[in-house]
Amino acid sequence: MAKIDYIVTGSYTMGPKGKLPFIELDGETVADSDFIIEFLIKRFNLTMNDHLDERQKAVAHAMEQMLEENTIMALPHHHARVRHMQDMPYMLETNPGFFFYWMVRLKVGKTLEAVLNAQGLGRHSVAEVATIVGKELGALSALLGSSHYVMGDTMTSYDAGVFGMMASLYYLIPDSDPRRLMDGKYSNIGDYVKRLRAELYPDWDELLCKG
Repeated sequence: MAKIDYIVTGSYTMGPKGKLPFIELDGETVADSDFIIEFLIKRFNLTMNDHLDERQKAVAHAMEQMLEENTIMALPHHHARVRHMQDMPYMLETNPGFFFYWMVRLKVGKTLEAVLNAQGLGRHSVAEVATIVGKELGALSALLGSSHYVMGDTMTSYDAGVFGMMASLYYLIPDSDPRRLMDGKYSNIGDYVKRLRAELYPDWDELLCKG
C-alpha cells in the first residue's frame, strides 16, 4: 500500500501491550494499528492522506473507530455464540474423541465471552448483535458508495484498517450474517474487499499456505 519493505516473522508473540499487531523498526517497538500507521506516516513522510480536508479525515477516523471498537467484535461473537453451538452436537455425535478438544474450546469460549461482555456486544442477543452490526455495515456501505476506496478514488491510510477488518469478517466467518450482508444488501463492501485483496495481495493464496 505504501511501498514499505517489511518482513513477517510468523510469530504469535504478543506485543508490549499484550495485543497484535506490533512492529519493530530500528530497535523501536510500536504497538496498536493506529499508532503504527501514525508512526509510519511520520517516519517515511507518507502523503497518502494529504488530499483529504479536516472534515474528511474526521469522517474517516470516526468510521474506522466504529469498525475497530464494535463491528469487528462480530468475529469473536460469532465463534463464541454461534459457531460452537452449531458444531458441538455434530462433532460429539460423529467423533467421541473430540470431547477433550471441545472442553479446551469451551474454555477459550469463556474467555471470549468475558471479553465480549466487557466490551458490551456480548450483553446482547445474537439477533440484536446482527441488527447492530448490520447498521454499522450499512453506514460503511453508504460512505463507500461506488468509490474505489473508502474516501474516494485515491487510496488512503484508512483503507489499511477498513480492509483488514472487513476482510477478517468476510473470509474468516463465511457462514455469518456479516458475510451475507457483504455479499447481498451491502455488496459494495464485498466488492471492495475482493478488489483490494487483488490489488494488495495478488499472492494471497500463496501467503495463506506459508502462514
